[in-house]
Amino acid sequence: MMKALFNIFFLLSFTALFFSCDGKKVSEESCDIESMKCYRGYPQSCKFIEKCSEVDHKFTKKLCSKAFNEFFKGGNQKVLLKKYSNKILHCFNDREFENFKIDKSLRPKE
Repeated sequence: MMKALFNIFFLLSFTALFFSCDGKKVSEESCDIESMKCYRGYPQSCKFIEKCSEVDHKFTKKLCSKAFNEFFKGGNQKVLLKKYSNKILHCFNDREFENFKIDKSLRPKE
């Protein structure tokens, strides 16, 4: 009986672990997006980027922080978007779009 319960528990744990990534493949693009979402506070994204150590990706939490500081100091939207590309907007939430007066039509779809 205990062995059967252990086997069921093991199978359920393995299944949950295997399917916990929502089927996302580890790539430069997925690591970039999930890193920026982690910066915004999404715990699932922070778990995902643990798998990104072997992937060279540019848009990290560190880059989000740098861009945030430049916007915070009054950086020009057009100049900063040219510097980082529109992809950097994944780092910002709705309130930051409002505070930094970032064109809301540029808001990336998640």
